[in-house]
Amino acid sequence: VIVFELSISATFFMFSSVAIRSFLNTIAKNTNTINKITATTGASSTIKSIKEKFPDCAITLSLGEKSKESYALFKKFGADRYLLREETANPVHYAKLHPKNMKLENRIECLKNLKELGFQTGAGFMVGSPFQTLEDIATDLFFIQKLKPQMVGIGPFIPHSQTEFANFPQGDLDLTLFILSLLR
Repeated sequence: VIVFELSISATFFMFSSVAIRSFLNTIAKNTNTINKITATTGASSTIKSIKEKFPDCAITLSLGEKSKESYALFKKFGADRYLLREETANPVHYAKLHPKNMKLENRIECLKNLKELGFQTGAGFMVGSPFQTLEDIATDLFFIQKLKPQMVGIGPFIPHSQTEFANFPQGDLDLTLFILSLLR
């Protein structure tokens, strides 16, 4: 089985002119509008085109949080799998890692929507992320057990020099491998 990992936003904008992007940004007042415009214009037709050319291949998307309607359109046009890491199952920890407008509850709702729509769903978390405790990791493992995703992505935190987490230590590779072995 061949898996196409498709970044719809990059593909969509590659086929769009600057003027169209500007227009979409101007008329899109909220995330749902952006999701619907992206899903109905570039993403869905791209997914459909790939599925028509390669019907025996699974199409895997990893586009972040979207509306249930957008996920349904992706599914309708041929997407099979969707990867969306929750990153942490602890809402307090999540709030420390993300902008204030992002909420763990929404991320979890997105994962439930994906499963409900019949996607093979991928979830996961970082190991050694800033402010993470061993209790957080245990909570993450219980969350994965309860969600029962078809795919799980676990990886060590890797700091980037241009983020507010630049001075935090990298996640422990041995601990990451141990957690992966527990999940298998």
